[in-house]
Amino acid sequence: MSWISTGTLARNFVMTQQNKLLSSQLNTLAQELSTGQVADIGRTVHGDYAPLAQIRHGLKTLESFDLAGQEATLRTDMLQASLTRISDSVDGLSGDLLIASNVQESGAIETAGLQARAALDQIVSALNTDAAGRSLFSGAATDGPAIASADTLLQELQTATAGLTTADDVLAAVDTWFDLPGGGFSTTGYLGSDTAAGAARLAEDQSLSLSITASDAEIRDALKSVAGAALMADP
Repeated sequence: MSWISTGTLARNFVMTQQNKLLSSQLNTLAQELSTGQVADIGRTVHGDYAPLAQIRHGLKTLESFDLAGQEATLRTDMLQASLTRISDSVDGLSGDLLIASNVQESGAIETAGLQARAALDQIVSALNTDAAGRSLFSGAATDGPAIASADTLLQELQTATAGLTTADDVLAAVDTWFDLPGGGFSTTGYLGSDTAAGAARLAEDQSLSLSITASDAEIRDALKSVAGAALMADP
């Protein structure tokens, strides 16, 4: 007859428990190895979650800066593309106007006026460009167009120059409409805000300000020249 002592039963029980513990530890280690994360964070940091919270906050901050950098890159690229379109439109028109001024025939002048009208459409379209739903040239008012349509600009200029019979008088009226503070351009032409758009935060100590608007003097000068030339198409 075989006898099973109490010591034998205890030893089998201990070994079974150890096997279960080892199996559990192996599963935990396998999970940590595959995921790269510890299973028991509280035990690992000894109950002090402050460093972990700082790391998570830092990662979230870096993600925000990265997103802001991507948006700033998109805006600057599209700003540059729009300004290039405006410059190309003005440069392309200058040769046509020079030819018309030398020929001084009504047909050539009217043709140059129509070409100026087409250039005005292109410039207005470039100024009303938006990036990710935010208008590029309207300052802080990023939810709407920066400038009125070419039709509206020309209608306003035709009203401002009605009854004038000399080129000098017409050009003076166009200058006044565009440049006078509180005048036609600032009230009906420019639809944006005089406040610049907020700067893009790229890092803790770095930001990028994109303050150009359609009301800047250089852009107004381009609009004024092209719109004045477009009036030549009006008999």
